Amino acid sequence: MSDDRNQNESGLIRICGLWQGKTRKGENMMSGTLSPGVTVFIFKNNKQTDKQPDFTLCIAQKEKKESGDSAPGGYGGML
Repeated sequence: MSDDRNQNESGLIRICGLWQGKTRKGENMMSGTLSPGVTVFIFKNNKQTDKQPDFTLCIAQKEKKESGDSAPGGYGGML
């Protein structure tokens, strides 16, 4: 079963849209919602050698907000 809205002619499947943003340190990053409660983040990798990747993909499960201690967005200070 395929979803024609998410697959283009090349066979690629769209997972989610990404938005550009800034980390708390002012570095560029991208983020998008994978599913309710799960967000993906893409950060530029500070490479030490040419054999390391240019970017790093991370996922975070949005935490349930119990107190005012959590970071904005509920990602436990990850950003």
